[in-house]
Amino acid sequence: MWKKLGWVTCAVVLCASALTTAGTASAVDANITADALFNQANSYANGTKVGTGQCFSFGTEVFRIVAQNAGSSALIGNAGNGVDSSGGGYGYYGCYQHAGGVEVSQNEARRGDYIQIYDSANPWNAQPTITNGYSVHTAIIQDNLGGGVFNVIDENYTPLSVDRHQFTPANHIASCGGAPWKVAYWRLGSVGSTPPPTSPSRNLLTNASFEHNAGGWSTINNGGIVNYATYNNLVGRSHDGAGFMEMNTSVPGGSVYQDVAVAPSPGQSYTFSVWLRSPNGTPVSGTLALWGMGGTNEQGATNFTVGPQWTLVSAPLDVVNAGHTQLRAQIYISTAGAQFDADGATFARGNAAPAPVSPGAVAVTLSTITKLAGPYSVNVRRTLKLSGTVSLPAAPGKVTITMKRLVGKKWRSAGSARVSVSAGKFSYRCKPAHKGRWHFIATYSGGVVGTTTYKGSKSGVKAVRVK
Repeated sequence: MWKKLGWVTCAVVLCASALTTAGTASAVDANITADALFNQANSYANGTKVGTGQCFSFGTEVFRIVAQNAGSSALIGNAGNGVDSSGGGYGYYGCYQHAGGVEVSQNEARRGDYIQIYDSANPWNAQPTITNGYSVHTAIIQDNLGGGVFNVIDENYTPLSVDRHQFTPANHIASCGGAPWKVAYWRLGSVGSTPPPTSPSRNLLTNASFEHNAGGWSTINNGGIVNYATYNNLVGRSHDGAGFMEMNTSVPGGSVYQDVAVAPSPGQSYTFSVWLRSPNGTPVSGTLALWGMGGTNEQGATNFTVGPQWTLVSAPLDVVNAGHTQLRAQIYISTAGAQFDADGATFARGNAAPAPVSPGAVAVTLSTITKLAGPYSVNVRRTLKLSGTVSLPAAPGKVTITMKRLVGKKWRSAGSARVSVSAGKFSYRCKPAHKGRWHFIATYSGGVVGTTTYKGSKSGVKAVRVK
C-alpha cells in the first residue's frame, strides 16, 4: 500500500506461476476453506516478514500454502500487465478472479475472505496507480465488525511486516480521491453452514487489557489535568494478564476515553465494560459511559464507587438515533486526587456482562489465540528454532508441538513434544533428520487459574523446508 506520513509502498509482486486458462472463474475450490486461509494468515506473528513483505505477496503465499495442503491445483496467477486477461498476466484484479475467487458483498464478507482495493480504470494493470500518495491494498479478514469496518491481517500496512488492525476500505478509497478506486471482497475458500465468530462477540477496543501500552486511549481534562499510565508485571496488581492502567484527575469530571470507528444502526445494542478498583483502598467514584457520536449524540451511563477489590462495571447503549459515525467508551473520574486502576476492558455488540457474584471471585472463561513462528527453511540435522505465543499472557499450561513430514505424497507423523508456556510465550528446538517438507502445529491445551478458565486453541501450519 502506498500511504503518506512515511508509510512505505506495497507494490504488486509478480507471482512465479500463472493460471493457464483465461475466462471467468467458475467457482471456489471446495477443498480450500475460508477458515483455513484465515488460520494460515493468523499463524504469522505481528512484525514478521513473509516472502517479499508486500501485501499482495502475503495474500498469495497464504493461498498457495492452503491450496497445497488441501491437494488443490488452484493458484493466484501472474499479476503481470495486460489490456485483458490474455495480455501476459491477469492483472491485480483478474488474478483473484482466475484463482476461483467469487466476489461477495460487504455484508457477506467474513473471516478468511480477501479485501482488495483496486483501480477500476486499470483492473488488468499489475503496477498500481498512485493517487494522493495512496494506492492498492490487500488484506485478509479476521472479523466483519459491520458498517464497513473490519479487523484484518495483512502485510506492509506496517512497513514490510505482518500486522493486525482495524481497516475501513471506504476511508482508504476516500484518501485515494474516490472514483475510479473500488473495493472488492473476494471469497477464495469455501464456507460451511456455520458462520464464524462475528462482531457481536468481538472486543472492539485497542489495548483493552493494557498489556503493552495505552495506545488508542486519550484524555479529556475538563479544566484540570488527567494523568494515566500503564504498568506491567507488578505481582498481584492486574486483573487480566500482566498489565493495567492507572489514572487520576486534578478536578472532578476528568476522563479517559477511546473512540471506535463503528457506525451503529438504530435498534442495535453495545456494551462497554471494565474492571475498576482503588489501589490504596480509598473509595473512588465516577461514571462509565458509552456514547453514540455523530448526528444526535446519545449515551448509556452507569455511576460507580469502587474500593480495593476489582469490580466489574458495565454501561450498555441501546441505539435509538440514526447518523452515528462512531462510538466512544469513556471513564469519568469524580474523585479528584485519587489513584484509580482499570483493566480488562471490553466493548462489543450485545448486552452487558453479568454482574459478579462477589468481588474477586467471578467465574470467567476466556478465549486464547496460539501463534507459531520460525524460519522457512533449515539444513538437515541442524537446529530448528521455533517460537510462539499464547494470548492472553496469563494463560497457564503447556503447548503440544505436532510434527509431520511429506513422504511421497502422504503426510506422515514425525512425533510431538510438550513445552511449557511462560508469560504467554513458548519455544521449541529440534534437529530434523530427513530432508523435505515439514509441518509444525502448536496446540494449547487450556488451563485454569483460580476462577478463570482459559480455552485451548491451535495455530495454523508452520511450513518448513529441510534442505
